[in-house]
Amino acid sequence: VRRRAYVRRRAYVRRRAVVRRRAYVRRRSIVRRRAYVRRRSYVRRRVVIPTGYSPWSTWTSCSASCGGGVQYRARCCVGSSSYCSGRGDATVQRPCGTAACPATTNTTCTLGASRKGPCNTHCVCTGADWTCCRLRQEFTHMSAGDREAFIRTFITMSTREPYRSRYRALLRLHRGQFDGTIHEQGQFLPWHRWYLLQVENILRSINCSITLPYFDWSLHAHRPWSAPIWLSSNLGGNGRCTGSGSSRRCCVTTGRFSTNSGWRKSDGGCLQRQFDGTLPDLPAIALVLRNSPARFHQFETSLRGPLHDNPHCAFGGDMCSESAAEDPVFNLHHGFVDAIWYRWQARSVSHLRAYFAYRSTPLTGVSGGATVRDYHNSHELPGGVNICYEDPNDQGRVVVQSPDAAARMPSSRVVTAAQQALSGMTVRQLLSIPRSQYTTLAQRANALRLFRVSTKDRAQMLKDSRLLSPKMTPGRCGRRLTTALDRHTGFRVEYVAARRRQVCLRRGG
Repeated sequence: VRRRAYVRRRAYVRRRAVVRRRAYVRRRSIVRRRAYVRRRSYVRRRVVIPTGYSPWSTWTSCSASCGGGVQYRARCCVGSSSYCSGRGDATVQRPCGTAACPATTNTTCTLGASRKGPCNTHCVCTGADWTCCRLRQEFTHMSAGDREAFIRTFITMSTREPYRSRYRALLRLHRGQFDGTIHEQGQFLPWHRWYLLQVENILRSINCSITLPYFDWSLHAHRPWSAPIWLSSNLGGNGRCTGSGSSRRCCVTTGRFSTNSGWRKSDGGCLQRQFDGTLPDLPAIALVLRNSPARFHQFETSLRGPLHDNPHCAFGGDMCSESAAEDPVFNLHHGFVDAIWYRWQARSVSHLRAYFAYRSTPLTGVSGGATVRDYHNSHELPGGVNICYEDPNDQGRVVVQSPDAAARMPSSRVVTAAQQALSGMTVRQLLSIPRSQYTTLAQRANALRLFRVSTKDRAQMLKDSRLLSPKMTPGRCGRRLTTALDRHTGFRVEYVAARRRQVCLRRGG
């Protein structure tokens, strides 16, 4: 019995040792195999990563069919920029359409000439034919008749069928997607360009001569609530607050969209506003436009944070809530944001092509297969629509509400010259301009909470906000703002227009 027990014990130990050995060998071979595969895939990845320039894109269409035009093509730098230094340009051009235009063309269309086209479109002669676009103007630059026509058409769209149903469908879409991706990078700029186009299409189905204006609040940065847009003859002013806590309401009581006029939101409530603080000024806009195509991410975060989120909650009320699209000012504010993107794209072909990598992504909540690429270029929108914005250097006037301040205000040509001077300054020159402090994004934490900005974007937006904010104030430099125009803009406009020395010394001014 003892001998049998001893033999059985020896056999059990042998079998267990063999099983353990085989399991150890299997585990070790699996680990070695995985390590080998990882090393091999890493080597393959390192080998196939290209460096330098990508292949050339196809040539763009010729800018003119006759009389001399230009074609462009571009390529991207893959990897570090050091791989592409000394290897040529990223964008090249070549002449095209060199054939002479027929004599009859020159008699009817002179190169560079402009005229009004059908439905109040703005047409420019390109040498062979007229190119027309829907010209969007700054609201305070429009004539009183054009402003009245826009307001009447907007009221018709929001109160009468069948236009009201289409407009309210857009409001529901924006409210439903508010917490989604439409306020994140990649979707924010093209999605709202699509939204503005849909609103404008409804307006033009009522009156084909109407285009969607925009509100350049930077012209009134330090006195934004005295801008003529808030007059009772236009969009109305601030709300009158009643109640407290959750029942607090700040209903607008003046203007065409007030409770006294009978206009209501889609849910039957009153339009609410609660003005607060000041807004970014003209030098801040110029600093954002100075970003190069390689710094598109910083341009987008600066535009989305300090220039979009910040004014939203400065207007307050509905504009600082998920029902922001209910306020007519929403369309004018987003029109200005889109105009800044339009002006940045117009700086060069590289600026026009700059965007994030995912251009084929569908627009969130939009039916019909619309993608980011479809609304990247405002001159080539779906349906053959061509959108252009008023050049701020053509007319730059600031209108104030009080007659005595208007009597002391310099000519609008001074503002035009200042805008031209700002567009030609370097970043260092822009930062050296003594400017009054305005309410920054860091001081409006409710805007960051409203748009649910990610931690990474929040850090970048706050960094951009600090960069855009004034570094030297006029009082510290011994240069006080004396004219009404200076107090509106927050800096000495005449000095900038004359390109005088603006550097503020730390001692003595």
